[in-house]
Amino acid sequence: MIKKTIAAVAMAACGCAWGSTYTSSPVSPASCAILSKVVIEQRELIGSSYLADQFEKNITGHCLTSEQMAEAVIALESAVHEAGFITAQISVPPQNVSDGTLTLRYQPGYLSGYRDKESGDTRFGLNLIFPQRSDGQLDIRQTELGMIHLNQLPGLGAQAAVEPDPLNPGNSVITITQQKKRSISGSLEVNNHGSRSTGNRQISNRLSIENPLQLYDRLFIYTQRDMDRDHSAGVKLIYGQYRIPFRHWEFTAGGSYIEQKQQYPVYRGSLDYFTRSKTLDLNLGRKLLLTPVHDVTLSSGISAVTRRVTLGHSPLILPERRSVYWNTGLSHRWHHPAFTLQYQVQYKHSLNSFGAMPVTEKKLKHTRQLMAETTLTVPFRLAGLPFYYENVMRGSVNADKADEMDYESLSGRYSVRGYPFSHSMSAARVFISRNEVVWQQVLPGHNLYLAADAALPGMKIAGGGPVSWPGRYRNRNQRRL
Repeated sequence: MIKKTIAAVAMAACGCAWGSTYTSSPVSPASCAILSKVVIEQRELIGSSYLADQFEKNITGHCLTSEQMAEAVIALESAVHEAGFITAQISVPPQNVSDGTLTLRYQPGYLSGYRDKESGDTRFGLNLIFPQRSDGQLDIRQTELGMIHLNQLPGLGAQAAVEPDPLNPGNSVITITQQKKRSISGSLEVNNHGSRSTGNRQISNRLSIENPLQLYDRLFIYTQRDMDRDHSAGVKLIYGQYRIPFRHWEFTAGGSYIEQKQQYPVYRGSLDYFTRSKTLDLNLGRKLLLTPVHDVTLSSGISAVTRRVTLGHSPLILPERRSVYWNTGLSHRWHHPAFTLQYQVQYKHSLNSFGAMPVTEKKLKHTRQLMAETTLTVPFRLAGLPFYYENVMRGSVNADKADEMDYESLSGRYSVRGYPFSHSMSAARVFISRNEVVWQQVLPGHNLYLAADAALPGMKIAGGGPVSWPGRYRNRNQRRL
């Protein structure tokens, strides 16, 4: 390839010295040539055109030997491969550079498509999750994006490989190997993490169906309720989520129903207080950048929360609310050999539309929330055993308060870790810190972890305590979403 063809370049004597970064030793003027121009055949096909511009800038105007030119061309091809075009080649045709012109030939590598390894067929679902360039070149970064979608379905055991296409010599095909067509998993958990207002002992179960429609989609169902005998104070929850990817995009729809019961002491007995709420969430995400180091995603969506309150056996009209809001956020994940850092910013804005029912008939200012969050994950080994530390810090600010319902709609429940799918607090200003030290694979398929959480509200919250310090043992397969 390059090392074989670069020897065909003939050097012309020139009275200049080499001063580039390709070598630190002095070069004899009789053994080098000054390049004034670089010609790359099919240069317009180079996906990252700035690489060619940078290459030309680095080598023109310098007195280079054939070895230095070879190093520069090899570095250019490596940069093209690093940009994702791993099957592209850069060759040097026989030439004489005495006129100061170096000619290179760019040969792109083309992709025939994505195929199932076992059957050799092209599945409809694979074309949905793997994007392809319009010019047909193989870009491994787009393949990595499709693999991110597949890795969110670990039960399928999918793997990808780049192979020569037997039907189109010179082209490549990416084969996908799956252990299963679809996967069903579940879990059952009993704990005492509840509070007096939610029931101390709770039971929950999870059901996950991966690839139910052969579109590499995912259906998730979670239920939880208290185990108190008289159910005088407890909670019932059911949550469902459906996710389907499409190349750079991902659509998620979710909904939940929560029923919470409390008892207030009154003269000669107690009074039941029921709170029932329903939520609907629609969200659309777009992958903006994906490299081995950086992962940037933009998302936006709309949510609706309905709450009804019953005191005794009589519904209360005033607290009945339907809060609707839209949100947008930006997330950036940075992969470092020693750690992974992810930070995101999200903005939420309430709407007086889509059936929203404000607390009064007069027009209220829109409730807004700005949230920032960082997540740091540091793997390490102690006495040869694998551990990792994870820290989550989250701060949010709410503005233009209408009532506590708006806070709960925007921020979620007030507990840090007790409620699933949420670690927010209902307050005007909130800071939350979550910390975990995890001992991985303490038993086959199990992790042991210690958690310490703290939350500081900026004003009185809508019930519950401001600080939580839970620690528990968790099965690795019971993932927190």
